[in-house]
Formats: sequence, C-alpha cells, structure tokens
Amino acid sequence: MTLRQNFALTTFTTLSALFVLIQAQAPADASKPVSTTTKTVSAPTTVGQKMRRLDFRLEGASCATCLLKIRSVLRATKGVSRCELALRKPYGGVVIYNAAQIDIKKITELATKADPRSSVSVKDVLDEPIAKEPLMLIPKHNSLLQKS
Repeated sequence: MTLRQNFALTTFTTLSALFVLIQAQAPADASKPVSTTTKTVSAPTTVGQKMRRLDFRLEGASCATCLLKIRSVLRATKGVSRCELALRKPYGGVVIYNAAQIDIKKITELATKADPRSSVSVKDVLDEPIAKEPLMLIPKHNSLLQKS
C-alpha cells in the first residue's frame, strides 16, 4: 500500500467514525427543532485571595525540553494557579500565583532548578496584583512585542 493510499484510508476511517458519532448524538425525532443556547463563561474569580501576576524572562534555556520542564514544575507547585512560557526567544514566562501560599523567591528558585542539566536564570521580573485571572495568559516578554 502506498503512502497516499494509506493516508486516504486513514482519512476515510476517521471521517466514517466521526459521522457515526454525529448520528449517535442526533435527536431521535429530526422534525423537532434543536435547542441552541449560548452560555457566557467568565474567568475564574479570585475574591478574597492575594492573587498576583509574575512576568519574567528566562536566560540560558537552550531547548523546548528545558522550557517544558520548567513549566511543568511551576504548574505542579502549590500556590501557582496558572503558568505559561513562550517557546521562542526571549523566552518570556508568566505565573499567576497566590501570594499567601508562595512567594517570588520560591517561584524563581523552582524555575532555575527545574532542569539540572541547564543553567537557567530569571531576569526582568515584573510582579503585580490582579483582581481576577485573565482568560488568555501571554507573557509580557515575548517575540510579538519586540521591535524590529
């Protein structure tokens, strides 16, 4: 079987499975109108908590694996509710954390020691209080904001 035939067979199988799932979820009586409602979802609120946003830049990271290790360590840390890292230089990072449970020193220490094979340092730290978690988390230090 050629690569093209294999791809066609895989695509056909996937589409067939999707069609079966759609049919299974269709209402029994197709003459009845289907109800469509829109639900508004807001960002998680942080009332009563000391939520803060910590933006930083990582220096010394050499590959995506190092960055992903740092991200997983920070995400698993008690007091950190969200964490994102940019996978392109300048390797910006952002952490939403509860200041009552963890501090900046501990977050930066975890980031620098997450991957023992690399010598990562945390630079350009910006820390600010926030009223609620943002829906989309983008590091302030990123390649999109760099001037050419």
